[in-house]
Amino acid sequence: MTVSGEEGTLNAADVESALHDHFNEIKDCYRLGRRPPRAGARLVLRFFVNDKGDVDDVSIVESNIGSHIVERCIADIGLGVVFEQPAGHKPATFDYPVEFRAARQLTADRQRTP
Repeated sequence: MTVSGEEGTLNAADVESALHDHFNEIKDCYRLGRRPPRAGARLVLRFFVNDKGDVDDVSIVESNIGSHIVERCIADIGLGVVFEQPAGHKPATFDYPVEFRAARQLTADRQRTP
């Protein structure tokens, strides 16, 4: 499976690995909100990756978080992610969904798994 960009291509496993290193920072951003975190909050980030694998820009294409401060913080974390060099040595653009769930919901989901 690959994540295709406008010209370059990124491997989905490499994308997951690069973003995984920043999950705790993203969670910290989410906790910045003045209101208690909403269960089921979601946003979609659009990454613009240059031919070397560096992120040139991150935009938010969808969000129900309800806090510009939290959204901007998460996008800023995305700017610091470094990906493998896209195949073809050309820039790539892709969307990446980020979902937040209540701790109780995560526990309940785990209990249902055989």
